[in-house]
Amino acid sequence: MYVVALRRVRRFIAWGSKAVLKTLLVLVIAEGVLWATGHLYLWYYTKFAWKPADLSPGIRRILFIGESTVEGQRCDEGDFKGPFPAQLEAMLNRMSGRNEFSCINHGISGVTSAHMLRYIGKDLVDYAPEIVVLQAGMNMNMPSIFRLIRRAGWDIEVDSVVLAKLHRLRIVRFGKLFYEMGRAGDLDPIHYYEDLELENAENKANIQTVIDKIKKYGARVVICNYFKEGYANDILKGVVRENGLILCDNAAVFKEWQRRGVDRTIISSDGWHPNGNGYRLIACNLLKTFLEKDLVPYAVEPSKAERIKNLEAVLEGNLAAEI
Repeated sequence: MYVVALRRVRRFIAWGSKAVLKTLLVLVIAEGVLWATGHLYLWYYTKFAWKPADLSPGIRRILFIGESTVEGQRCDEGDFKGPFPAQLEAMLNRMSGRNEFSCINHGISGVTSAHMLRYIGKDLVDYAPEIVVLQAGMNMNMPSIFRLIRRAGWDIEVDSVVLAKLHRLRIVRFGKLFYEMGRAGDLDPIHYYEDLELENAENKANIQTVIDKIKKYGARVVICNYFKEGYANDILKGVVRENGLILCDNAAVFKEWQRRGVDRTIISSDGWHPNGNGYRLIACNLLKTFLEKDLVPYAVEPSKAERIKNLEAVLEGNLAAEI
């Protein structure tokens, strides 16, 4: 009896071990497939989705790097169409009276500040921009365990960092995506990790490195924050303050539209991204910032003060105002 029971236990252990190994193999393969798909996604954007930039002599190039808001998600909704870099380019060229400006849109939906750090150096060399507009910090990174421990010392508990790392596995995120879809909007996936300090620390470190590279290259940096306040805008305010950078404060504009109860006219149907009208506001706010900070040349009619006044009319609610 004892021998039979022992054999059964051994068989169960052997079966369980095989099942565990098979499950781990499937998870590793799934993680690898998601990793490869993500890199293929980025490769597609860099090779095909990004429009070729005008590298002609005499063209003043402005580089935009960021996430889905920079790319222009939902920009086909609303009375005005197009991502805000494209709308800004049209405004700048109309203002100059010729095709003097090229706004290079390198926004990619879903990317993190780690991805931006990966390609900013090549972008600076390839496009030689005079100005770089940066909007980042909303999408969360996968924290680097050793980097975080090295930066903050041994006061960070290793298990908390490991847990954060596991939570950022692609298979975990993929599973949580379906879970949240099943909850029919009860949870907000965008803010799922809002209180995770390790994530925010990694984002801020990456953004600071991106800024250092841009400043070393010699281009001007303009930080363009998000409509809605939160952890990302807090990070951006911090780097603006610490580096003495120029801030295009879109959150202040959106707050005023909220106060007047008309904010739904500039937000898309997904409830998060701006629509084409909202992107027009960002473009106008950027142009106003450029003019106030003398980032672009101005020697046309109407006067700079009059044009800024026209831009303020748009920001205050008259989207169709002449710029």
